[in-house]
Formats: sequence, structure tokens, C-alpha cells
Amino acid sequence: MLIAHVGPRVQVFAPAKVNLFLEIVNKQDDGFHNLISLMTQVTLWDILEFEMAPAGTLTLEVDNQGLPTGDSNLIIQAAKLLCKDLGQSPGARIRLTKRIPMEAGLGGGSSNAAAALVGLCALWGHSRSSLQLQNLGAQLGSDVSFFLAGPAALCTGRGEICEPRPAGKPLWLVMVQPDFGLSTKTIYESLGLAQSRQYHHAPTEFLNAWDSGDFPMLCSALFNRLEEPALCLRPEIGLWKERLLGLGAGAALMTGSGSVVLGLFPDGKMAYKAAGRLETGDPSGMVGNPGRVRSVRVVQTLS
Repeated sequence: MLIAHVGPRVQVFAPAKVNLFLEIVNKQDDGFHNLISLMTQVTLWDILEFEMAPAGTLTLEVDNQGLPTGDSNLIIQAAKLLCKDLGQSPGARIRLTKRIPMEAGLGGGSSNAAAALVGLCALWGHSRSSLQLQNLGAQLGSDVSFFLAGPAALCTGRGEICEPRPAGKPLWLVMVQPDFGLSTKTIYESLGLAQSRQYHHAPTEFLNAWDSGDFPMLCSALFNRLEEPALCLRPEIGLWKERLLGLGAGAALMTGSGSVVLGLFPDGKMAYKAAGRLETGDPSGMVGNPGRVRSVRVVQTLS
């Protein structure tokens, strides 16, 4: 998470994340799922700007009309939680420039909440440790703590227990956003997971490849349990995976609860070439019709 002071304003770049390994451990009595996942931040950011406002005033402006700006927005929830933690009610005007797609499995809302905690601490002149901020983040959502612990971490529990896990080397990814989103709630409800089930896809091989930077081994060890229900709901995801593999990706995977599909490429040249062919609609090698694509991006993992 990058932070800058621009005159009286504080600017925070809130990154997207991808899951390169995600297994569901079991389902808790409260309906939440325990998981184990390797999450890493990537070079795609929302931008949040913060400036002082009269005490007790918290306002949010966004450049996306589809986003709420009131108490249902995680940014406002984070601001109010921080005020409660501080025992004060300072004010802030917050502006969000949205670049991370929604309903895509990229964690944009959680990243924004984490950025709000960091940015408002800087704006208001209060110091909080990374662990203190992670504890606050865990009250807002399962992935918020990760964005305060990254850029890469092995996440367990509901995703809020984060062990930093630096990458052996950065990865080149092509991110395909189909012309539809997927609801996290719907995907988890579609798992049909027995409460007593234990995860059977251990991350050992993946983590060894991640630590060493062994690209072929990493490609063979990618895994996302949430692909199963997502493919039942939207088979197009499987076709986008096939399309990326046909364009030279070493592996392809849906991230998080979808709908974005990732292709891992050994270098930037191959990644940009594949992205260019996707953007122009080049049909060569196409199996079936995966439908329209909303966006194609080339990103790298952060380290």
C-alpha cells in the first residue's frame, strides 16, 4: 500500500489482490468458512484521497455511480471504527477513484477499507502499529487484514490471520474480466460443503514453488476450490481459462470468488502479446464462445 502527502491531502494507492491458492477447510457454526489461501497484491490500484474536515464530519465522493457513499460503504465503516478506537471524532473528506473491478474476486472493497485506516491515521496524526490496524481490519471484513500485512501472505481462519510470505520473484499475470460479475455470497452458498469436511488440497507444493520462484512448479500447483461452484454458475470461466492456456499461459485460474480469470506467463513480452490478442478479439485457438470481455489487464505481483 503506497501513501503520499500532497499538500494538505493524504493520498493512498490501494492495490488489488489475487488468490493463487485457495482451499476451504470447513464451515463454522456462524456460516463463515475457514480457509487457507496465498494472497498477493498486484499492480492495479484504486486511489483514495483524504483531507481534513470539521470535527464529526465524514464524507465520501466516488467516481463510480454504482457505489454507495454512506454507512454501507466499507470506507465509511473503517473511518467510524477508527474514530471509535481513537476515542475522538475528527473529520475528513474522502475521495475514491475506482479502478479495481467489482464482483471480480480482486478484493477492492477490502483494500479500500485498509487504505482508509492507513490514510486517516496519517491525516489525523495518529500512530497505530501494523498489528493494531490488522486487528481493526478484521472487524470490517475477512480480507482487510491482508492488505495491512501484505504484499503477499498465507492467510488462514476466515482470511484474517496473515503470515507474510514474500515471493521468490514477481509474476506476470494477464487478468481477464468477463462481462459478468459473481457474488461472493452466492459462490460460498453454492459450495454445499459439509461442516466436518477437512481440506484435502495441502499448500505444501505450492508454497515450495512460491518461495523458490520455480515457475513450472508454481503453475502445476495453483488451486482454487471456489472454481467448482463458479463453473457451475458460469461455464464461461472454463472457456476463458482454456483461451489463456491457448495463448501461452503456463497456467490459468479464477481468483477468489471470481469472476476474473488469471493467466500466468513466464515474462512480460508473452503476457502483453496475449493481452493484445484478447483485446482485439483474435479467435484463433478459441474453443467455444466465452462471451464478451469487459477488460484485459497485464499486472505483476508486488514483492
